[in-house]
Amino acid sequence: MNSTDDRVFRPARALIGWLDAEEAILTQARRQTQEVKPEYELRARQARVVAGARRFSVDPRSVVTEAPSALRAFKTEFEGHPRAELMMAEGWRVALVDLRGVVAMQPSVLTDTQLPEVDAEDFAALAAVTLGMPPSMNLNVTYEKERKAWIILAPTPNFRIEQQFETEVDGNLGLGFTVRLSPSFLSVVRVGDRHVLKDGYHRSVAFLARGINVVPAIVRTGSVEDIDRRPGMFSAAVMLGPSPPTIPDYLDDDVSVATALPSTRRLIMIQGFETNLAE
Repeated sequence: MNSTDDRVFRPARALIGWLDAEEAILTQARRQTQEVKPEYELRARQARVVAGARRFSVDPRSVVTEAPSALRAFKTEFEGHPRAELMMAEGWRVALVDLRGVVAMQPSVLTDTQLPEVDAEDFAALAAVTLGMPPSMNLNVTYEKERKAWIILAPTPNFRIEQQFETEVDGNLGLGFTVRLSPSFLSVVRVGDRHVLKDGYHRSVAFLARGINVVPAIVRTGSVEDIDRRPGMFSAAVMLGPSPPTIPDYLDDDVSVATALPSTRRLIMIQGFETNLAE
């Protein structure tokens, strides 16, 4: 890659063994059609053969274990936090998850995730990474007078417009929205005999690459609807089929490839608009 590409693309791994031919080829070419090479089709076909021949044989009872006593203090604090209370009410709980037995729904992950140095047996330190609350972040907020719009360029897609409000400002009516960094917890949902990773992909692969297999997460039992809603993900039929992709597969050259994907940021625009309407 040249210096320009380094500013635009991020290193990644992609599960081409479960992608259709066209998507697998485009993924290998960093989603740049001008970079497609003839050997990408052969590589994708070989990966699909290997992936299709595999059979999932993980005992679901071995994937999730109860949180140990070393996590008692963290668990109590986490479950009482306002940002986690709603999830706890929905049936999520803190537990340990063996990532080697978890099914993947996301076709690719970024591999430049920076994790702190933690010991594999220090579950409290691991939980601070997998279940930590988001830090406060400085946002690039500007106001465009001509468009009457607030523009926010956020470094992560986890920034969201959360709530609307109505208040009084110096005797005038104030209307607006709140914006916040939503938490990203490593979360696993059980559907049938499968445990599927819902969130925390980049961290999970980074941990596995370090040889850390068991990490704290939030888990719950769900349904097919929990894993079959998000666009761009593998279908429930793939994840619940006989040969689903798993988290370790991201690091397996037989079914995945190292590539690079365009870097993205999140743009939030809050705009005021006014016009006259005919009676």
